[in-house]
Amino acid sequence: MPASGWVCLNTDGASKGEAGASGCGGILRHDNGTWIAGFAKFLGNTTTYMAEIWGLYESLCLARNLGITRLEVQVDSEALVKAIQGSNVGGNMYWNIMKKIQELLNLN
Repeated sequence: MPASGWVCLNTDGASKGEAGASGCGGILRHDNGTWIAGFAKFLGNTTTYMAEIWGLYESLCLARNLGITRLEVQVDSEALVKAIQGSNVGGNMYWNIMKKIQELLNLN
């Protein structure tokens, strides 16, 4: 659970095979665990990493649209966390969306 007054965001992405049918989803919960909002989205054929990226992006957009500013983000992709914290976003095809994620997180 997040600290009092904060909202917890859990997000994930997956694909069938290395670049197969993919999807992502996310949920937002109050500090007491009650549901705020969530989503699931089909992405077409892409990689697991790209599905993870889109899951985080869509979840952050949802939080922003709901006016949530105190957000604890939880993802299970170590590669995604490292990419957000550093400058290596995994190549040119990820650069634009990673910059948008960093802006939503106010890291850039």
